[in-house]
Amino acid sequence: MFPLLQPLLLLPLLPVPVLLLLKKNPNSTLKLGQARGVVLLAPAQAGISVTEYTPNQIKKAVVGAGHAEKQQVDMMVHTLLPAAGKLRPDAADALAAAICHSYMRVTAERMKQLAELIK
Repeated sequence: MFPLLQPLLLLPLLPVPVLLLLKKNPNSTLKLGQARGVVLLAPAQAGISVTEYTPNQIKKAVVGAGHAEKQQVDMMVHTLLPAAGKLRPDAADALAAAICHSYMRVTAERMKQLAELIK
């Protein structure tokens, strides 16, 4: 287990890493892969499921367009969560990922219920 990450795993959170693809710099891609491995391993060792979304999936869920600008995502996060107040860009991105996951989870549950009705 990773002792520095262990306290974070005790929080009632669902890790939702953003799936990033880098093609230009092999060193950056390698470092990102190593960091991604730790991000995926730590929750797995604690028995916590992880769901990944691409930036375009998050933008589409929050704004309605997969190629939305960062300002559009920020504006929609503030519209959906007005109590959040002024946010740093990384905090707005994290909330956008959480909103996306919430929508996807509700949709998956509805699809499951629909499949049960059809049987």
